[in-house]
Amino acid sequence: MVSLSRPPGSVRWNGGDVSTTGRVERTGIGRARALALVAMLMAGCLAVVAPVSVTPVSAAPGPMHAIVLPRLYGGSVSRVNEAGQMVGSRPDGQGGYVAFLATTAGAVDLQQPAGVRYSSPVALTESGIVVTSAATDTSYEVVVYPAGSTTGTVLPKGPFTSLSPTRVNESGQVVGSGTLPNGDTHAFVYDGTDIVDLGGPAGGYSTAEAIDPTGTVVTGSVTQSDGSTSVVQWTNGVLADLGNPGDGWIHLSIVGHDGTPAGSFSAAGRDSAVVVDGAQLVP
Repeated sequence: MVSLSRPPGSVRWNGGDVSTTGRVERTGIGRARALALVAMLMAGCLAVVAPVSVTPVSAAPGPMHAIVLPRLYGGSVSRVNEAGQMVGSRPDGQGGYVAFLATTAGAVDLQQPAGVRYSSPVALTESGIVVTSAATDTSYEVVVYPAGSTTGTVLPKGPFTSLSPTRVNESGQVVGSGTLPNGDTHAFVYDGTDIVDLGGPAGGYSTAEAIDPTGTVVTGSVTQSDGSTSVVQWTNGVLADLGNPGDGWIHLSIVGHDGTPAGSFSAAGRDSAVVVDGAQLVP
């Protein structure tokens, strides 16, 4: 068994620390997420952060090694890719949060656009593209950082007043949801040039959770005014309703390297996994 320790000055994971017994201490996260974090740490998929000498992190399961992430006291890592790159956010010392990119060589801050007070990474591709949700005093912006760059581009808002990104593909195409001037929430896709409103039901809302590598298929969910939900796909902007396995709630929260989305389905007090296989919803 791998022993886990938190050396002085290490980063806390969403308000919690992992003890040498594998127990998550002082957490503000749920038990399921805590157990998943411990499992990932013990599998060698994540790294404990500590002010010690650098030892390369192996991508294969095995013993963990510590890496140096300076100036990140009070910060947290939120995404990691197969190349060992990590992104997260840390306090900026002025009441806000700044996003950072880290490797085994250390960490660098991602430059924030003017007026941004809080910046949080929401997506990291295998090539190193980073997407952050950046909050100003009046709205939320989407900032895309090309692989290897600490300078990002603020996406246009199109018809929206505020944007909330969820995923990005290797072409830099971004999906998520946006707020319209009338208060409605619709799914959007950034096609590399413009923000496109994918539409939504009257009195309900929609969100996009996945985009395939070509950018032609976007998968998300639609919630009707009566609270019912269904998985939907937009292929070149054309909507197709993939339905719902039953009278329950669906949340797509995981996306594979090939853009295949998966998530959970809740009904009658039970949770089940669902996968979108092509144009079919598989419970």
